[in-house]
Parts: sequence; structure tokens; C-alpha cells
Amino acid sequence: MKPRTMVVQADGVYVLERDKPVPGQCEGREIKQVLFYPNSSPSERDSYASTAAIDDFIPLAHGLMRQAGVRQDDVLIGVGDGATWIDQLFDCLGVEQRILDVYHASLYLEQVLVAMGWDEAEREMERRAWLRGEVNGRDWLRDFLPPPQVWLQWPSQAQTALRYLEQRLDHMDYRNYQAKGWPIGSGQIEGANKSVIGARMKRGGMRWSREGIPRMAALCAA
Repeated sequence: MKPRTMVVQADGVYVLERDKPVPGQCEGREIKQVLFYPNSSPSERDSYASTAAIDDFIPLAHGLMRQAGVRQDDVLIGVGDGATWIDQLFDCLGVEQRILDVYHASLYLEQVLVAMGWDEAEREMERRAWLRGEVNGRDWLRDFLPPPQVWLQWPSQAQTALRYLEQRLDHMDYRNYQAKGWPIGSGQIEGANKSVIGARMKRGGMRWSREGIPRMAALCAA
């Protein structure tokens, strides 16, 4: 049987928890969601959501991968925003190629462009080129980034944005990904988080019990 290209996307969404805030802690609890689908048929997706810590979430994701029918010879493409827990998940799932969600990349690019002095029209044109998948991020930084003596004088926020991009150079070859027919955005998972989990669990005034959050999240992702 011919190997397939399978896509895995992961993302988190916070919902408000009852009996919080605990001093020093966020009022929300993160729901982690993961989904798998054949690259040739994005609508045929299997998903799961949980508030489990990443070490407990990984075995659940492995179970979902088996349910989705991912075979040993399939090529597994992972799309995410670069969060630490997502990188850890992709490591354990054996993801062969990671892709940094291009929308997140463009948000950090914007901060770099502002620091470089690009005007609004120039920045919008460049962001659109990235979002269309016309750019290799590594090549772009090589061609446009000023020398260190310049960017080391940037505001800390812009330097943080630059480091974010530089740490993910191998995951931003959007031109090549587009040519292969791979997704460059994590719209599937982010849409599910917004239109399903968010729409059900983040309505005005809602606060969920500690036990209720994982139960409803699992139902929403089913």
C-alpha cells in the first residue's frame, strides 16, 4: 500500500475555571487538542482534547493516532505554533517534518519589520507574501536581517520575536511546503478550538469546575 502524507495539528485553548484565581496562577485552564487527517482529505479528521499534563496527554495522542489509521510507512507532517508542549508531543509521535504555523510566524515577523523601520504598506505586503507561502523564512532572514550590532539595539520585544523565528528556521520553508501540497497553517485545529470548544465553553460568564472542563472538552472534540 502506498505511503500517505498524514497531518497532525495541535493547539491549546484556555477556558475559565471555577474556584480560581489561586494567587499567582492563571484563572484559566488549558485544554490541549490534537487532530490527525490525511493531507489529501482534511475533512476526514480524528481529534481529541484534554486538560491532561503533557506526559499524560502523549499516550492519549498515540491512541488517537492508531484510531486515525496512521501507518508506520506514512509520512507524518506536524503543524503548530512552536509551543514547548507541542514540540514535545511531535517528538514522541515521530513527526518527520514540522511546519511553524505561518500566521504565528507573520505575527513575529511584524515585530521584526517594525524594528527594521518598514512602513505599514511595506509590512502588509511582506506579511501577505509569507501568508501566501511565497517565502522561505531562513532565506528571508539571511537576505534582510541587519547585522547584530544593529538588531542588538532593538527593543527587547523585537529581539524576542527575532529569536522565536531564528529558533525555527527549519520549520519555515513555506515555498517548498506549498510546492509539495502541504498545509502551512494550523487552521484546522485553531478553527476547531474557536468554533467548537471556544463557542461551547467560553461564553460570557462561564466558569467551569475542575472536573467539568476535561469532560466537556472531550465531548466537544469527539
